[in-house]
Amino acid sequence: MSVMNLQLALRAALEASAESRKILKSYFGRVLSVDEKPGAGLVSEADRESERIIQSVLSRHLPEAGFLGEEAGFDKKSTTGLTWVVDPLDGTHNFVSGFPIYCSSIALVRDGEPVVGVIDAPDLGLTFHACRGQGAFLNERPIRVTNKPMKHALLCTGFSYHQGKTLDDQVEIFRRFMHRSLGVRRPGAAALDLAWVANGAFGGFWERGLQPWDMAAGIVLVEEAGGLTSDYKGAKLELDSDTVLVGAPHLHREMLEIMNLAPSNQ
Repeated sequence: MSVMNLQLALRAALEASAESRKILKSYFGRVLSVDEKPGAGLVSEADRESERIIQSVLSRHLPEAGFLGEEAGFDKKSTTGLTWVVDPLDGTHNFVSGFPIYCSSIALVRDGEPVVGVIDAPDLGLTFHACRGQGAFLNERPIRVTNKPMKHALLCTGFSYHQGKTLDDQVEIFRRFMHRSLGVRRPGAAALDLAWVANGAFGGFWERGLQPWDMAAGIVLVEEAGGLTSDYKGAKLELDSDTVLVGAPHLHREMLEIMNLAPSNQ
């Protein structure tokens, strides 16, 4: 897509996130219906309604693109190499508990590469956006990853829904980073965690078992803000990668070294 077409796609994503914001804010604190998805957490009526409005807006502006949503799956396959990848409500556990760390995440993916990303946190008043080759922004202000050293940087992670030894390994990695950094946070909304790496609030982020809709928009934001993305081994981060490691370049290198001391990565 040309720069002009990326901007058109960005405007569509921003419009869709604004419509989603109205829905999520209207439900926050009064969700009436919540179901459990086996091995994948909770889903609420707010998730479903948010996804419907996002898809409606996006399909109106870019009808040739496919659509992959967390709730609908591949509701529409791409025939053009363009696919919208959408998490209508990331942080559903937080949302239904009245904890305002949640967001919507909208990305346009071209032949497997995220090229546009919008992450909107309604109750925090934060809208992050990025286009490939055009920088990353928070509420229209340019953002960059942090330049702090590891000992002065906050890091961020999430925990897989899968338990057992995988959880033990995640806790071991957490422990290692706690000893090397200013501290580690676990807010509970991976897309927003990635956005906070892009604006320097967190120096780096890691998590296992994310889905494409959790990370597609965040990948654009982090890379356009000057950060690096990979899997736990340092290989190119793909939307189907099982592990995610992102951070400011100097921290990313150090995180890889620490990460690969962990038993799960030997």
